[in-house]
Amino acid sequence: MAAVRGLTWDKTHHFLRGCCVLTSRIPGNARGISQEKMHVLTSEHGLFRKGIRGSLCTQGPFKVMSFLRPMSSQSQGSFLADLKSSPSSALYLGFSGAIPFCSLATMAFISPEHLNLIAHAQQAYGACILSFLGAVHWGYTLPKTSELKPDWNTLGYSVTPSLIAWLSLLMNPAPGLTTLCFGLAVALWKDLRTSCFPSWYIALRKALSTLAVTSVGLTAAVLYFQ
Repeated sequence: MAAVRGLTWDKTHHFLRGCCVLTSRIPGNARGISQEKMHVLTSEHGLFRKGIRGSLCTQGPFKVMSFLRPMSSQSQGSFLADLKSSPSSALYLGFSGAIPFCSLATMAFISPEHLNLIAHAQQAYGACILSFLGAVHWGYTLPKTSELKPDWNTLGYSVTPSLIAWLSLLMNPAPGLTTLCFGLAVALWKDLRTSCFPSWYIALRKALSTLAVTSVGLTAAVLYFQ
């Protein structure tokens, strides 16, 4: 603890930059950090040893930290391109499906006298959407040529979101909405790990899940702090 308290802000800043370099799979010059600067970080502060770069950059918390970096302009461009390539029906219906989430979250702020009704409506709608997201995996296994096979892993997961949704409906609105946030986040995480989904679907899922989790989370926050 004494060593942690002794760290200055400058050293902490360098430490975090060093972590980002370790977790990045992009070459150093593409990130604007030269190998010389990396050498300074490792030798000046003694935070990282030479052999740690290759062994830890893809393991444990170092891998998780790579998701904390802001998207590069190239990643943003790829995301927008994938989103624009979505079929128009999926694009319009998908964002139309986010309207109830956003509308109910807004109403929670401007109509606190109806907060309980709004929270129950958000809870019920979120449970329906979460169940649908799990069913996508079940449906994807039906074609004989599908890369997803109807095994225990795939079908077992596909019913999990509906169970989480049902459990959330048994709770009071505040913990129920919190449970829905967890379920929506898990569903997105699972979809991101499923490589056979088309890129447009993944981009659409990212955008819509961000809106859904934010809206449900804001409604839950209003309930907690009313």
